[in-house]
Amino acid sequence: MTIVAAQGTDQDGDGIVEFRQVGEFAGLPHVRGEADPPPGEWSIHNTEVWGNRAFSSWYGHGIVSLDLSDPTHPALVGQFAPSGAEGRISPFLPEGVPSMWGVALDPARGLVYGSDMRSGLWILRPTGPARPTVP
Repeated sequence: MTIVAAQGTDQDGDGIVEFRQVGEFAGLPHVRGEADPPPGEWSIHNTEVWGNRAFSSWYGHGIVSLDLSDPTHPALVGQFAPSGAEGRISPFLPEGVPSMWGVALDPARGLVYGSDMRSGLWILRPTGPARPTVP
């Protein structure tokens, strides 16, 4: 496998290197364009890559699996979201909505670990289209 570092340039002279955006995924509901989205947070917290799949903890959307076979057109291939009904009560977390904080991958065991701020640790095995294929 060859890893190529992204080539960025300081285009506006502020000392910060900018990179060209390669692709975008905005196909989930509540991601953009809604004046009053439902309770919850609707953005990515972190992403981990396993083969040709990216797994993102996406707060209210739970864990989202994206096919990166064509990185310029990532495609949704799987999603896991706890109900949001169970777990701890907090004035900082909306009721009835998942709050998937983190995701970690364990390719050796074929598992995805997800941490939800309300309901705790989830241990998942991606199946079907969400299952990574490693080149």
